[in-house]
Amino acid sequence: MDWYESKERVECGFMEMRKLTREELHEILASHRLWISTDGRRGSRADLENAYLRNHMLKGECLKAAKLSWASISDNDLSGVDLSHADLSCAYLQRANLTNANLAEANLTAARFDHARLIAANLRGARAEDTVFLSANLEHAILNEANLAGAKLSEARVYGVAAWDVESHRYSVWRGMFANPAGFALPIKVYNLSAAHFVYSLYQVQPIEQLLNAATYRSVFILGRFEDGGIDTLDKIAVALQMEDYIPIVYSFQRPLAHDHTDTVRTLAGMARFIIADLSGPSVPHELMAIVPHIEVPTVRIIEMGRKSYSLSRDLERYPWMVGQIVTFGSQDEDLSRVVRDEVIPAAESKCAELLERLRDYD
Repeated sequence: MDWYESKERVECGFMEMRKLTREELHEILASHRLWISTDGRRGSRADLENAYLRNHMLKGECLKAAKLSWASISDNDLSGVDLSHADLSCAYLQRANLTNANLAEANLTAARFDHARLIAANLRGARAEDTVFLSANLEHAILNEANLAGAKLSEARVYGVAAWDVESHRYSVWRGMFANPAGFALPIKVYNLSAAHFVYSLYQVQPIEQLLNAATYRSVFILGRFEDGGIDTLDKIAVALQMEDYIPIVYSFQRPLAHDHTDTVRTLAGMARFIIADLSGPSVPHELMAIVPHIEVPTVRIIEMGRKSYSLSRDLERYPWMVGQIVTFGSQDEDLSRVVRDEVIPAAESKCAELLERLRDYD
């Protein structure tokens, strides 16, 4: 018994794991295939809980919905194996080859995938709470809608992963994931999957200006107040923009560690096609002064009827990318949506056209 096997037995809490002969495993798998093919009318679901499977050939088998909790499958070749909907909770799969395996909607809770190969594996919708992927290779894996709360992905390779709507929380450990392809000369480490997506895009999009154009083409940065119902106004503006196929950006998240709030606001403004500034926000005067004199982004000022604008906002009208007239809106949701659609967007797009015309001969 090697060190890994001994460690698995201690951690699993079992003195002895189930040892199966080839004939016993063959019978279980045959019955399971029949159970799958007849939708459960014949045969029986494979029960391989706490089974020692490290020395059994499983490549090419159908283990869909199989019971494999606490099983020891480390070092096995499971490439292309269908494990969708299987129960692999607390299972050991260290160094296993799961290339192109189907783990969609499988229960992987607290399973161990240390140093495993999960290249192009499908983990869509999988439950992977507290699952360990330390130094695993997840290149081009599908993680969409997976639950990775508490998962450990330190030193994992995540180049090219699809990770939309992944659930995680602050207890997930993602230190130093590699976002570059295997064999790349200079390792590039990231600390969340969003950053991995961005780095992957930098590699895939040629030339790089296509990525920047895509990021700025329909983005709209919204400034305003967050208290006394202000966040509701910002949300309504965002919805109105989405209805017109724009991508609203509201600075409602924590600032980046390496930048203060002003630098963050400037960065977001520089990514926008245009800016909408609700002048009732207490920080908006400072934000506009940090943006408008330095970044040529069309900016529309708005304010709710009955509220007063700060007097110095008129000084910004000297900049040609500012929309001169302040747009007012009523308290009704329908009125705000109409104003955004019929007044704010046309005014902003008119300034965008002027700016693009001027920049056409810039180079």
